[in-house]
Amino acid sequence: MEAKITVNEIGKDKQVGGVILGRSIMQHEKGTVEIREILKTICNRMGFPSLDIIKILTAASELTRSIHDLTASGTVIYDIVEEKGKKGLKITFNTPRGDIQTLNDTVHKNPLSKEGFEVSLTGAKKLMDEFFVDTNKAAGTTITVIKWLNSNMAFSEDLIEHLKLEIAQFSEKSTVETLKSQNREILDLMNELRQKYQQLEESNTQLTAVNKKLETVNSELEERTKALEKAQEKIVRQERLAAIGKLAGIVSHELRNPLGVITNSIYFLMLKVPAADAKIIKHLKIIQEESLKATKIISDLLDFARLTPEKSFKVNIQSLLKETLEQIQKPEKINIQINFDNNLPFVLLNPRKIQQVFQNIIINAFQAMLGGGELKISAIYNKDMIEIAFKDTGVGIPSENLQRLFEPLFSTKIKGIGLGLVIAKEIVENYKGKIEVESAVGAGSTFTIKIPVLDSNGDLKSREA
Repeated sequence: MEAKITVNEIGKDKQVGGVILGRSIMQHEKGTVEIREILKTICNRMGFPSLDIIKILTAASELTRSIHDLTASGTVIYDIVEEKGKKGLKITFNTPRGDIQTLNDTVHKNPLSKEGFEVSLTGAKKLMDEFFVDTNKAAGTTITVIKWLNSNMAFSEDLIEHLKLEIAQFSEKSTVETLKSQNREILDLMNELRQKYQQLEESNTQLTAVNKKLETVNSELEERTKALEKAQEKIVRQERLAAIGKLAGIVSHELRNPLGVITNSIYFLMLKVPAADAKIIKHLKIIQEESLKATKIISDLLDFARLTPEKSFKVNIQSLLKETLEQIQKPEKINIQINFDNNLPFVLLNPRKIQQVFQNIIINAFQAMLGGGELKISAIYNKDMIEIAFKDTGVGIPSENLQRLFEPLFSTKIKGIGLGLVIAKEIVENYKGKIEVESAVGAGSTFTIKIPVLDSNGDLKSREA
């Protein structure tokens, strides 16, 4: 609690009863040292805690020096005081000089007065519980400070008399002895501070260890949470795919036979209709083309319904990619560049399934470059993985669609049903691989397939093996 500094208040509005223990004469260095020693003795006898003792000694030292510098003389009186059941130590500083013109300004108006008194007064105000000032030319200047005890300790007459005797004997001590005592006090305080510092260092070490442990636990929890979220997402996705696959299988089976009949009938009609009737031939070809598109959609649905691992073989990715490109009709305005690592290892998978993935991505790239462009296909061996990248210079994919590319039935194409990339992702993941996509609108897209090189037991096979 910060003490309130008031002028002309002590002895009027504030009445504090007490017992005078003794007094000291203010002499510059000797007086300051003696006052500190007397106050230290009184504080210890009264049972003040260490922190309060430091505050009392600091406030008294500053006030003693400043008053002596300002007035060159004065006395200090020590009292045990009591107010409303609580006891405390009152220290009164008296000086005959009563014309300190800047005192009121220092206390109330200008804390940076030219007298240099501001440090002592403001410091004592903060260090002590109560602070009173009275100054006039006739009676001189009196500064009174009080520090209250937190305990209800009782002071016997014997204790008070013993304190009076000790204070009286202080004047007989030499300044050297007092300074030695003060040095011992400083050393004791330094030792105490050193012990506190060591305790703080030990506590800090323990807190650091606990903090590291908490960080580790938090990191593990985050990893487990992410793993659980990923597992839950996979379960939901698989359930959704299973439901769609079951429906796709039923619908495709029911539609495939009628489409087969339509296709065969068109073939028969084209054989029977005279070639001269160009209009009829034109419409029959339209029906035939649309039937083939419908058949392709049904084939995709059936493939989706049969998304189960098939028998795997050792496959040369480089040869499989070249074979896939030969099976797809390349648009005239599109240029294809191929760049493969030498001596790519064989991969254990089903060639028909992985070729279906390549076809889907390549056709998508062609459709993204209707006005022409370039498709770069590369294959490298990197950290036990074969990475096959398909980089086109097409229209690109908006960021809001990137996260939905592998959702069943999501498509930005007018005639697409949104299963091609879903099937591709499932096939690749069945071989413990993954598909990554990077795209920028107007710049093109890059689809990267990463397939681990596995041995016959399904374990990672290193390059050396």
